[in-house]
Amino acid sequence: MAFRNLRDDTIQQDPDILRLPVELYTSTARAAEEIALFKRMPVVVGHNSEIAPGGFITRDVLGTSIILVRRDDGVPAGYINMCAHRGGKVEPAESGSKRLFMCQYHGWTYNRDSGDLRNVPFGEDFGQIDRACYGLRKVRVEERHGLLWADFSNSDHTVSEFLGDEIDAHISSLDLEATTLFSHKHIELAANWKLVVDGALDGLHVKFLHPNGVSNYFPTGRNVFLKYGRHGRTFAPRKRMERLVKEGGTLEDITDLRRFMSSNIRIYPNVSCIQAPDHIEFWTVWPSPDPSHCTIDIRFLVPTDRLDDECAERVNRSWEVLEQASMKEDFPMEISIQENARANPGTYFTYGRNEFQVRHLHDWLAADLDESSANAQ
Repeated sequence: MAFRNLRDDTIQQDPDILRLPVELYTSTARAAEEIALFKRMPVVVGHNSEIAPGGFITRDVLGTSIILVRRDDGVPAGYINMCAHRGGKVEPAESGSKRLFMCQYHGWTYNRDSGDLRNVPFGEDFGQIDRACYGLRKVRVEERHGLLWADFSNSDHTVSEFLGDEIDAHISSLDLEATTLFSHKHIELAANWKLVVDGALDGLHVKFLHPNGVSNYFPTGRNVFLKYGRHGRTFAPRKRMERLVKEGGTLEDITDLRRFMSSNIRIYPNVSCIQAPDHIEFWTVWPSPDPSHCTIDIRFLVPTDRLDDECAERVNRSWEVLEQASMKEDFPMEISIQENARANPGTYFTYGRNEFQVRHLHDWLAADLDESSANAQ
């Protein structure tokens, strides 16, 4: 379809424009609703290579500190990083390897593999305490497609059920289990999380905001977006494909599709998984109770069997291109949009008929949050 759009000079379009009130980006009540929505579904909190056997990592996820561990049997598990005694964090480090977690406030100690309470200093002062009732609170963690998913809900749905068969198969095709975490950047930004997701999906701003960078690699307005329920996948032809079309080439001339097209698997609501020739660019964007703030994690995942010095050099160059586009161009623009939204209540953002891939997120947020509001009444 992307090849046909280039050949026939056509673009994908929705039937009508969409207008969204800026309050969706500035309202603290809306921010709280969105965080609650996130907590009702599995969210990606890491890559499997981030936790070695017997190891752990800590994460702040949607305002909650959690510990992710890999048990002796290789299965991941998760706990709320909060002592059952007086609420202190039982593990302050970002990562490590240990069998026990001990709260530094009063020394209560917990087992890594089970979360069970192991030791209570001055235990006689607590009487006949039932240790089974004082373990670390568990967070459901599932490992799928090489990713670590946390689920704060009380439901028993699996990650595969959440994704659906089609997008699950798309992710499976990337073989993320066989990749290594090459780099991880954690970014705090003074903008609403949806503005960052919008920017990552928007294929129309490239020639204007990135005239000397990303626009050298991608033509504008030729993306194709396929919907899979809440999720989706964008295909963005590279200029190499555009040149091939102009020279009269055919699809049969494309031997390695990754070098002619980039794709972005969108996992609702906050993940972009972008396929590049040598790596996977993996974004998770997190909302904050402050609607004018978000956090961003960008991971570069490289196939382990292809990671050598030459590959590393190419991936580092890709990061330099991304850094220029995101840190110096996208993020400042998104901060300025947030400032304008806050200063101009009662105004609207407008999404055109050709901004279909951006609008998909907002359509589903509206549907889910409206449904949530209805259920609460």
